[in-house]
Amino acid sequence: AIGSERTTTTHGLEMISRRNVTNDDSGGTSNPADDGGFDALLVGYAFSPTTGRYGISAYFWTGSTGETGSYARRLDKNRKMVARDRPTARTYLHSVRCKKD
Repeated sequence: AIGSERTTTTHGLEMISRRNVTNDDSGGTSNPADDGGFDALLVGYAFSPTTGRYGISAYFWTGSTGETGSYARRLDKNRKMVARDRPTARTYLHSVRCKKD
């Protein structure tokens, strides 16, 4: 759906919530956000008029941009990697993580 990936880290499962939006095992091991975990829910992405990868992946925008769009990080169910997808059109609906300093 989004594009080629480049694996950047191997701690994806530690960032995925133990709860999954589809009520099955996400493979994640993150502590709840209240306990300092990243706790990502695998809600997929949306691009008018379609959605995809619900319960399978989580996409998060980064602050990095390229000539054809912005980069996103992707977490996948039961996979250790955190992928960086190629620049993607900013019309995709990905999640955003806000963190208080």
